[in-house]
Amino acid sequence: MNASTALQTVTRRAGAVPGGQGVAAHYGSPAGELAVCVQAVGLADRSDLSKLEVLGPPGAVSELVRRAAGAPVAARGYVLADGACWCAASAERVIVLGEPADGARLEAIRAVAPAGVQLVDRTPDWSAIALVGRATLHTLAALGALANPRLAAPFGEATVARERVELLLQSDRRALMLVDPVGAAAVWGAIEEAGRAFGLSCVGGEAVRRF
Repeated sequence: MNASTALQTVTRRAGAVPGGQGVAAHYGSPAGELAVCVQAVGLADRSDLSKLEVLGPPGAVSELVRRAAGAPVAARGYVLADGACWCAASAERVIVLGEPADGARLEAIRAVAPAGVQLVDRTPDWSAIALVGRATLHTLAALGALANPRLAAPFGEATVARERVELLLQSDRRALMLVDPVGAAAVWGAIEEAGRAFGLSCVGGEAVRRF
């Protein structure tokens, strides 16, 4: 099982209209799904995102981030640069998230990587589940993913449905979970249950990108 197929069964059962990379483009009404994000919270499969893992000694990883992103990133933080999100799990490990099929970015990063830095394309290895909307933090709190969302680091680990996830808090209205494809459906189901009280609904990539 890989990231592009892990959630197809659950999203198609919900009425997904497939888009690029096998994820849902929408569920019949992109405008209605955008309204869900504005008024409540949307749940989306964003496994189509490119995912690059950067590994190496702290000094070399830090130097690569400065060269490629133009700014340092503290451990458990993130920076945005040219449409990519650089998330620091630790001083030795950074994850770069971007829109699908951005091969040019990977080559640009590879070109400035210092000796000793390893670059691993994790796009097929990790599913990505997004929460988008005003009730994002309420859903995460009900899910038990964060003890106190207001005090949480922007990037860190959590446990959802007994699965380890890496959680990116981009804002109080946008979050992303990276999870092994084997456990992705269980995590999705747990989020649906936790978000039901807040008006959660499945939304496609079109609504997410417009929000």
